[in-house]
Amino acid sequence: MPQPCPLIRFLSNHDLFQNLYKGYLRYLKKYIIIESFEANRLVCTNNQREKYFYIIKKGTIKIIHMNGKGQNQVIDLLTKKDHFGEMNLFGHTIKNLDLYYYTHTDTVIYKIEYKRLKKVLALLPEFKKCLHQSLCKKIEFLHNLLINNAYSNLNKRIAHSLLFLLFKFGKQTIDGSYIIQLKVTHRLLSEMVGTSRESITKAFRSLKKMGIVSFRNNKTLLVPDIGEIKNLAQK
Repeated sequence: MPQPCPLIRFLSNHDLFQNLYKGYLRYLKKYIIIESFEANRLVCTNNQREKYFYIIKKGTIKIIHMNGKGQNQVIDLLTKKDHFGEMNLFGHTIKNLDLYYYTHTDTVIYKIEYKRLKKVLALLPEFKKCLHQSLCKKIEFLHNLLINNAYSNLNKRIAHSLLFLLFKFGKQTIDGSYIIQLKVTHRLLSEMVGTSRESITKAFRSLKKMGIVSFRNNKTLLVPDIGEIKNLAQK
């Protein structure tokens, strides 16, 4: 029996596309473009000139917003099978919110033009509804994040960022502790939290003394007890 092509197999295992008939997947396959990016490269922005819908094949993307202090703030990290670009697909904009999608690691992306995807959306209302619901969840997440960063102290913002990293990239070890399977630098954390690298360094020095976090081989972030992070996030 012939094996399905890797792209069809990838789409068939993706939450958004898994219920589509193979004929629609084959149609989309004809127009999907694959691109590779080195780390720290701009992929796209959320402005109206963009015309592609993106899906990550492998790698990590960071979404950057310039906050009111003129600092780059990482508001989300996307990884394998995450998608973006649907905001412009539906003609939605968030006033005065410019988002920049940069690669955090070497990344491979599938992209397809809106006009091709819209043909499938027009034929499949349930698919369109699913994609729209995904967009609504992202807008709600963004709203809650900006509110949290505006009214929370530094340690609480750090704790929320660590919980997010644990959710997206965490893996439990044999001894019950957690490691974050992504290189977490003070620069990345400062951009996520919306503060200076010096402030992050000082805060992490305190967290390490309390045994809440540690670094393995100076690269891998280790969390001995996730409950301590959750307690810190609630203070």
